[in-house]
Amino acid sequence: MKIRVVDAGVGNLFSVVKALEKCGSYDVKVTSSVGELELADKVILPGVGAFGLGIQGLRDRGLEKVIHEKWASGTPILGICLGMQFLASQSLEFGSHKGLALIDGVVSPMPTLSSLGDRLKVPFVGWADLKVQSRHPRSSLLSHCESQFVYLVHSYHFVPKDPDDILAHYEYGGVDIVAAVARENVIGLQFHPEKSGDYGLEIIKEFLNA
Repeated sequence: MKIRVVDAGVGNLFSVVKALEKCGSYDVKVTSSVGELELADKVILPGVGAFGLGIQGLRDRGLEKVIHEKWASGTPILGICLGMQFLASQSLEFGSHKGLALIDGVVSPMPTLSSLGDRLKVPFVGWADLKVQSRHPRSSLLSHCESQFVYLVHSYHFVPKDPDDILAHYEYGGVDIVAAVARENVIGLQFHPEKSGDYGLEIIKEFLNA
C-alpha cells in the first residue's frame, strides 16, 4: 500500500513518518510531487503553522487539484493539525483564506473566555480529554480513545457547518472545541496522533487498515 505524506512546506514531517514506520511495513514517502501523490492509496496531510502560508504552499506545488481528484475517487485522506484545517472551506487566520472545502466549515479563532467568563490561554498547548461522538459513522477510528488524553497545539479551530461532521471534541474552560471531523473518505484530527502515545498510534493503524 502506497502512503503519501504531503509536503506543503510547513511543519516538521519527521514525527509523522516515524509513527507510520511503527505501524507496519508500507510504502511511505514524503512528497510535494503531483505524480507521486497520484499514486497514493492513502493520503496524509500534516502541517503546523499559519493557514495562509500552508495552503499557498499546496497551490504553488500544484497539489490542490490532485488532492481534490483523490477525494473524488474515494481515496482515504487524513489531515493532521494544520492539515485538518486545510480541509475547511475558509480560514480566518490573519485575513480570509480559501481552504480545500472537502468538509464545509470555517477555521476560527479559539475562544478567549471560559463558560464562566474567565480568561483562557491561547494558544492551547497540552493534553486534552477526547470525547468521541459514538453515533458518527467513523467513530470506530477513535473508539479506543474515548476519555483518553491527546496532544494539541493550536490557536484556531475548525467549526464545521454541519454538526454531524464532528467526530470528537474536547472541553476547554467549559467550551466544546472540535478535535476531529470526518465526512465519507476524509478525516481531520486537530490533535497530533503521532505525539499522543500508544493511543495515537492505534488511530493511525485504524486509518491505514480501514
